[in-house]
Amino acid sequence: MLARPTIVLTGFGPFPGMAQNATTVLVPQLASAARARFSEYDVVGEVLPTEWRAAPEILTGLLADRRSVLALHFGVCNNADGFQVELIGRNAQGCTKDASGKLPPTT
Repeated sequence: MLARPTIVLTGFGPFPGMAQNATTVLVPQLASAARARFSEYDVVGEVLPTEWRAAPEILTGLLADRRSVLALHFGVCNNADGFQVELIGRNAQGCTKDASGKLPPTT
């Protein structure tokens, strides 16, 4: 049996400089609303840890073995003026510690 198409929605937990991340509230609410509205899809909502190693591993697992047709990743920016759609993601933070106090992997 072929799996239903999947919509993946992700947000992030708190991180240094951002003690409360609004996406921890947004993503579960949005996923619940999407499940009610788009019953023909599996809707996965997940709040990822803001950790260099853990987040990509969890996201890879979320996308594996699914027929993902849409993945929306929500984040916060403390200097954004309202809601913005980021068409190209750029990590301008460089080599900074994550929420667990670890630096990004070198490999």
